[in-house]
Amino acid sequence: MLYKDDSSIKYCKSLNSCKVPQIRYASVEKLIERLTDLRFLSIDFLNTFLLTYRVFMDPFAVLNALRDLYESSPKHSLEFDGERR
Repeated sequence: MLYKDDSSIKYCKSLNSCKVPQIRYASVEKLIERLTDLRFLSIDFLNTFLLTYRVFMDPFAVLNALRDLYESSPKHSLEFDGERR
């Protein structure tokens, strides 16, 4: 299930304007994960995250978390004509 509560994320019962459950609270790792997951695209979440992330982390931590997530994904390398770049 996509919207299952666990120890690192808790959802509200209400939906936002994009028909996605709102997050009540979550760990930083879960917030970054949600921010980059295409199944959960939400302009409301993106705007809220960008307006509030400085309360709980600095810009360098956000960039490092995004970089780490990108580098750990299996599709992060660009391939062109079978060659890696």
